[in-house]
Amino acid sequence: MDRSLVTRRQLIRNVLATGIGVAAGAGVLSACRPLAPNTCTPPQGEDPGVGWGPSVLAPVFYGFADYEFAPGQAVRMFYPSIQSRATCARILGGTAARYPLVLFLHGDCSREVNHYLQWSHLPSILARAGFVVAVPKLESFAHPTNPGSSTYARAAAVLNWARTSWDYRHLLFSSVTGVMGHSFGSLHAQQIAKDTNPTAFVCLSGQQAEFNTVPLPTCPKMFVFGTGESPVFRLPDSVWNSLTGHKHRLVLAGLHHWDYAPFTTNTCADGLASQCGQYHRIAADMVAIFFSRYMSSEHSGILTDFIPANLVLPSVIPTPQQETFADDWLFSLSENNPDCSATLSWSVPFPGGVSQGDREVL
Repeated sequence: MDRSLVTRRQLIRNVLATGIGVAAGAGVLSACRPLAPNTCTPPQGEDPGVGWGPSVLAPVFYGFADYEFAPGQAVRMFYPSIQSRATCARILGGTAARYPLVLFLHGDCSREVNHYLQWSHLPSILARAGFVVAVPKLESFAHPTNPGSSTYARAAAVLNWARTSWDYRHLLFSSVTGVMGHSFGSLHAQQIAKDTNPTAFVCLSGQQAEFNTVPLPTCPKMFVFGTGESPVFRLPDSVWNSLTGHKHRLVLAGLHHWDYAPFTTNTCADGLASQCGQYHRIAADMVAIFFSRYMSSEHSGILTDFIPANLVLPSVIPTPQQETFADDWLFSLSENNPDCSATLSWSVPFPGGVSQGDREVL
């Protein structure tokens, strides 16, 4: 049985027992891959705050809803929520707002008409940690070095729509944006980052060795890739060593290119998957910590650099109400699974020096 389903039922029992009056959301969407987007938007209005701004140290649940942000152009929005069902849940407002916006650009899997819907676990984890995540549907991928392409135009359009037209744009930090992508999507994300100067950037198995002419942003950066995928998807040491500023690198032993989504729902993988089976969770958890180091929701209590450069979370004592929302939160980083291995490298400047090193995440 899928552990996420067990977790959802346990969360419901916890909430009912404490009398908070909201039921539980899950850390992931249904294990059944959706074939088409849901035709709904969140109900009007916001839920009141829960007394804290959601963060990687004090998560809430999440919701998602689908929009047509332009004729024939779709986007799925993930956001913090405290409601019982993720689909079209009411967004969490009140004292919790405002939230950083993260734009995620998926890679090219032409066999899936709605491949963007495959990306559920990663944005749901970010939403629980206090981010709003926009996942647009990208089609007919153009060459990633062409900033005049239709792919680039669609990505830029959804970022503008979220800021200027989305019903809950008032809950977004006006100048705090994360940009993230997978494979070809990460290269288009780099083009977006070049023009928008985001707060932080994440590359999931982008073809840095193949398309090294695409400029990398100067903001804090995180690169994630696996030793089980083609070398073109790994960040070359020469590129890593040439980068200045805040940089982080997560190497997952044996990860294949499509392991960022659960293997049971993944038709892009051609039967290839790592022995670990948890890399989609590990990558999502570490990306949430990375983004939280450089940008967090309002009233989260997390200031820039509060999370150290090695991305080890400080110890906190949650309140009973916070514990209700945090069952199994980031559990992938504490499990002892001999089939999983992850190594983090970092180099982060500070006044008078540089913090750098490597550590075994698992």
